Amino acid sequence: NQGIYYFNIKATDIKDSNHKGLVSTSYIVGFPPETIIITSPLDGAIISGTVNISTKLTTARKLSEMRFIIRNNNGEEVMTLTDKNSPYSVSLNTQILPNGLYEILAVERLGDMRISPPINIEIKNNGEEFLPKQ
Repeated sequence: NQGIYYFNIKATDIKDSNHKGLVSTSYIVGFPPETIIITSPLDGAIISGTVNISTKLTTARKLSEMRFIIRNNNGEEVMTLTDKNSPYSVSLNTQILPNGLYEILAVERLGDMRISPPINIEIKNNGEEFLPKQ
């Protein structure tokens, strides 16, 4: 189990029982660092229509939710999509965003906040028209 374990080690010289020693130490047992990776779409992808955004986790622990944050080329957050069920993925209708360059991050907030490395995408729907958010 994960935690800190304490040990007392007692040593005796088998040739001379008057030479004894006691050492105390501790050892931390834990899990490797958890990471989130966006597996779809691929970094640098040109997307249009409805696209699935999905992640891969290096943990088996249940998360309360995964947030997918979409930022425009100026770094402004333009949309957040949330999934509360593993495997974590959401559908993005690109027609509600203007054509252009965007960054996607996946963020979980259970315990320590974990953030995926960002991926960059380009939305390129036919024409420049888009459906404004309502």
